[in-house]
Amino acid sequence: AAIPSILKQHGSPDARMTVGKVDVQPNFPHTVAGEVCFSVNIRDNDEQCMQAMDDAFATMAAEVAARHGLELSVDRRLGKLAPVRLDPRLRAVLEGEARALFKEQPGR
Repeated sequence: AAIPSILKQHGSPDARMTVGKVDVQPNFPHTVAGEVCFSVNIRDNDEQCMQAMDDAFATMAAEVAARHGLELSVDRRLGKLAPVRLDPRLRAVLEGEARALFKEQPGR
């Protein structure tokens, strides 16, 4: 519930937050994880929105960790990429292909 709230409060209509990778240790069924590392991808067309979402997510993660007595460390070595608008011509081609594929699906 927190992620949709962050998107709604701080992102544009094109904003997205996704989990890119999850590494659980030990990675074994029926065992409570002792450590979990994950990456979060934050995307938006507006750099200020991206920063606001990043800040809100970091605050929320710290609050959740503190509430549950967990240790939290944040590694930003992967860095941030500035937003880049998709070329309008390429966007039009992709939208057209997506619409064509959608129409080809049975039951539609």
